[in-house]
Amino acid sequence: AASVWDPHIQKQLQDIERVQWGAAWFVKSCYTRKPGTVTTLLKDLKWPSLETRCKIAKLTLFYKTINSLVNVQIPDGLLRKPLYFAHLKRFINLFSAGNTLTDWNLLTNKVLETTTLTEFRNSFTIFHLLY
Repeated sequence: AASVWDPHIQKQLQDIERVQWGAAWFVKSCYTRKPGTVTTLLKDLKWPSLETRCKIAKLTLFYKTINSLVNVQIPDGLLRKPLYFAHLKRFINLFSAGNTLTDWNLLTNKVLETTTLTEFRNSFTIFHLLY
C-alpha cells in the first residue's frame, strides 16, 4: 500500500512509525521510553525508516511497471526519455521535485540494468544506506 499511499501529514507519519517503534521495543525486549532509545534500537536492528520503506516500495512498483511485471498501463506521453541520458531507463521529470522519477533517475546504472525483480530489490540493501 505504501506504493500508492504516501502519508505526508506529520501525525499520520508518526502513527505509522509508532507501530515500528513498538515492534523494535518488542523484538529487543527493551521497554525503556528514554529519549533516543528507539533510534538506537532501529539502528541496531538495521530497520529502515518509513520514508525509506515508502521510497523503495514506489521504486519497486515503478520497476515492475516499466518492465511489464504488473498490469499497469502508463499513458502515452507521461514518461519521456531525455536525449542527454545515455541510459534508456531514465526519464524526464514532468512533475515536482522529490517524486518517484527524481528518485528513479538518481539510481545508478548498475541498479537500472538489473534483469530481475530480486536483483533490483537486493540492490537497495546498499543503495538505501547511501541515498
